[in-house]
Amino acid sequence: MNKPIRKAVRCFIVDNNKVLAIKYKEPNKKAGWYDIPGGKIEKDEQPIQTAIREVFEETTLNVDKLERKGNLIVEYPDRIFDFEVFIAKKFDGTPADLQENSSEWIDIEELLSNNNILSNIQLLNKKYIHYLKDDNSDFKIHIYVDKDENIENIKADNYSFKPSIRVIHASKNHKDFLIYANKVIDQVNDMNETNGLQLNIDKDYFCNNPKFQCLVAEADNKPVGMILYSYFYWASAGEVLWISQMYVEPEYRKKGIFFKLISKLREENKDMKIVSCATGENNERMQIILKYYGGVEMKNLKFYYKKV
Repeated sequence: MNKPIRKAVRCFIVDNNKVLAIKYKEPNKKAGWYDIPGGKIEKDEQPIQTAIREVFEETTLNVDKLERKGNLIVEYPDRIFDFEVFIAKKFDGTPADLQENSSEWIDIEELLSNNNILSNIQLLNKKYIHYLKDDNSDFKIHIYVDKDENIENIKADNYSFKPSIRVIHASKNHKDFLIYANKVIDQVNDMNETNGLQLNIDKDYFCNNPKFQCLVAEADNKPVGMILYSYFYWASAGEVLWISQMYVEPEYRKKGIFFKLISKLREENKDMKIVSCATGENNERMQIILKYYGGVEMKNLKFYYKKV
């Protein structure tokens, strides 16, 4: 039997030995049961967006600095839940008692000893909690559950580590990577010229008065991602930050590197009113990132450039 699969998220918020949990109310068929905040990934929504939205809707807490920890599959006799699991390192607010559920800080051991807990809470078990705490974890756990929520089996043999990521300002050591990334991006965007940065990078960036800025993401000291940006004046908004290019190597995508780059950028430019960017029609990944950070597509706006 082909079981229907529901893609969703769970976001763990841990404070010392307590975790933020929700408790369902009537008429939910799981009324009286505890769960971790989260929910279904909506159309055109990224999992991290879902996590932020669902935590607020179910607890009224605002969360930030989310880190993806891995993938949790919960399989019932008739259906499958495919969870992207996050942990929030920063949060603000007080848990609320809402119409569909209550939310509360509860001692982890006390929660685990409760008979009415959904299976994803098992990630707080001493055997598995290191998956949530490890900064470089990228786990895959499969939990088999019967129709009465009894756990039949847990498979956690696909635990691996994400590479150690750091985001820094580009140096001459990154020159070849920046030129390479620029060529790939221009090809994706159907640009005729793919060597502009190569011709100008020394006089425009590796100089006393650089015309643009660049952040590079390194995985185990190897460059794997970049953001190229600059500042200019927009009449309706004042000084703005303009991202002209973003790139992450294909094998390192879906590991949170884009968001680490953007987070570092926002951290260093807190006073910027907007982040703006132009992207090619085929560059779907960039479009998703921009929409996540509040970007609005300007369909009637055309850009022109002249070869010099």
